Amino acid sequence: MKYVAPFLILGLQLLITNEAKDYSNWKVIEVTPTSLKDVKVLLQMESERVLFLNGVSKTLGSSSTILTDSQDMLKANLANAGIRSEILSHNIQELINREVVNKDGIINGQLSWDRYYNLTDIYTWMDELAERHSKFVKTFSIGTTYEGREMKAIVISKSGETKPAIWVDSLIHSREWIAGAVGTYVIDQLLNNDDEEIQNWLDNYDFYFLPVWNADGYHYTHAEVIHFTIYTSYILFANSC
Repeated sequence: MKYVAPFLILGLQLLITNEAKDYSNWKVIEVTPTSLKDVKVLLQMESERVLFLNGVSKTLGSSSTILTDSQDMLKANLANAGIRSEILSHNIQELINREVVNKDGIINGQLSWDRYYNLTDIYTWMDELAERHSKFVKTFSIGTTYEGREMKAIVISKSGETKPAIWVDSLIHSREWIAGAVGTYVIDQLLNNDDEEIQNWLDNYDFYFLPVWNADGYHYTHAEVIHFTIYTSYILFANSC
């Protein structure tokens, strides 16, 4: 399974929090339903708060991933149901430790793409870009989220005229931090890379970016108490469980 390590590293970014919580006892278990009965059993487990990373696969032969700190009991239940399972990681904390979350704020008005930034840092960086390149860069709000957070966008338009526009958004799925890093990196390259082809793009197109589409969800992936969430209206796990 050569794909397992990068898949887990990306998928488990949602576990990283500002709180020093240890996940050394948590395991990643892959389960594969081979019958409709298996699917029903897994759906029942999910309804009983077993944590499936991306939900239960309803396609026979297609795997689902479970996060658990109760390996023995879960493995026993799966074995009793005749469902095939395999442990992909014995220690989630080791995967979390591979991720670097920025704790120093924005330094010299610049992001660094060897780490991840929270919502406040990204918005601060966008505002500083607009100030630094005020002739052709500006930030604007497209509205607010359900919880009242700003949805901040940025436009890069060098000619001052109406040109074909390219829209780029990221972090629709708030736990996929790498998507936000890609979005901010593209902005950086458009503004700071002197490559002729990139500059030709700026001459011919306007670029609009919404780096954090799901601002509420992204905030909570960095929050202290909620450890597993995609959308704030559907919390899979919290300290109260």
